[in-house]
Amino acid sequence: MRTYRTFSFKVYKTVGTRIEKLERKIESLISKDVKTRLLEFLCEMAHERGRKAGTETLVMHSLTQKDIADLIGTSRQTVTTLLNEFKEQNLIYFDRKRILIRDLQKLSNLIST
Repeated sequence: MRTYRTFSFKVYKTVGTRIEKLERKIESLISKDVKTRLLEFLCEMAHERGRKAGTETLVMHSLTQKDIADLIGTSRQTVTTLLNEFKEQNLIYFDRKRILIRDLQKLSNLIST
């Protein structure tokens, strides 16, 4: 690690980023309701993996609704209900492999309300 300082810096940065994500996840599980956790998860996915198309953001993924439920600490049924609710409100469109967020800013604003 002393010889390869650039590599060592990248390792520390990666570990630090993962610790920060874990801390945010624990805080979210403790203090936020399921709807807020799902909204934050969708926004985070959009920022990490999304492709912008005007005001819409397309997120390609390989997660099942059960996987999403496990990641945010709830049941699959709750995730399904909330995703369908967001779809009825025309906030998102989703199928098995993608989620289209109609307006990321509008979705983000729901987190703070």
